[in-house]
Amino acid sequence: NRNLRERDAYLADLRQRSAEEDHIVRMGLLASGAAHELGTPLSTISVILSDWRQMQGVKRNRELSEDVAEMQAQIERCKSIVTGILMSSGQARGEGTIRTTIRHFLDDLVQEWRVS
Repeated sequence: NRNLRERDAYLADLRQRSAEEDHIVRMGLLASGAAHELGTPLSTISVILSDWRQMQGVKRNRELSEDVAEMQAQIERCKSIVTGILMSSGQARGEGTIRTTIRHFLDDLVQEWRVS
C-alpha cells in the first residue's frame, strides 16, 4: 500500500509539473506572438514620426518638435521591449535598414555562404 501511495504521489507530482511547464510554454508563445504583432504598428508609427520631424511646421514649433521627439523615444523604448521578448524566446526581430554598398553586401553574403 505504501508503494502504491508513493507511486500515486509521484505521478501526481509529475502531472502537476507537466501542467505548469505546459502553461509556461503557452505563455511564452502568447508573448512571442504579441511581440511579433506589435512590431509592425510600432515600425509604422516610427516612420510617421520620423517624417513629421522633417516637416517645416514641426521644425519651427519647438513644443511640437519636442513632443514628436518624446513620442519617438517612447516608440524606441517599446521596440526595445519587443526585441527583448523575442530574444528571450529565441527569436530575432528585423529592425531598420543599414546603408551599405552593393560590393559590401555581396562580400558579406558570400562570407555567410562560405561559413554555412
